[in-house]
Amino acid sequence: PTKPLIALGLAATGGDLAKLLVFELLGVPVKHAFGYEKKDQAMKAILSGKGNIGIISSQGYVEKVKPEVDAGRIVAAFAFGAVSPEGELVRDPMHGDLPTPRDLYKAMNKGAEPAGSVWEAYKAVTAAANSTQKIIWVHKNAPQIAKARMQAILEKAFTDPAVQADLAKKLGNYPFTFGETGINERFFQALNLKPTTKAWLLSFVNLRYGANI
Repeated sequence: PTKPLIALGLAATGGDLAKLLVFELLGVPVKHAFGYEKKDQAMKAILSGKGNIGIISSQGYVEKVKPEVDAGRIVAAFAFGAVSPEGELVRDPMHGDLPTPRDLYKAMNKGAEPAGSVWEAYKAVTAAANSTQKIIWVHKNAPQIAKARMQAILEKAFTDPAVQADLAKKLGNYPFTFGETGINERFFQALNLKPTTKAWLLSFVNLRYGANI
């Protein structure tokens, strides 16, 4: 008999929500066990045989999971991907060799593109969780000269070749966005859900997992 898929995680909301939406999109039956305090704790449980599906950040993958993949004890199935400013799901810059849920859906459905509320909800969650992390906020009433100087300092720091090389090694070769326009485009992708998509997502996590957003 086929061994059941058991996913371990923290909660039905937060970072685990994208994982729930992936399996809903693909129609893959998975049992979920929540309650772990940290993702690396869930990963340790998986390695001990308590589950067989987990998620982890790119940094955690490089440090803790990649050695297990290289040793053949874990299979890297897919990466969540990133949402472009145009609203399209693209491959993770750090894991371009791994398929996205869109790639898997097309492979499972004769090349058809994913659509519908679950797909729109997944892109919104991914945009929020993976594409717009670590935003530096400044109060709108801050002096313009102070905001300009701060942005100039950050641009100088994060475009420095030595800094970029170090960050690429530790965190992945992810692009940085500077200025309100570029950041707002990405940030509001996660907020501007269609009412029908928002209603579906709230119902999904509540009825299926007893959680509220």
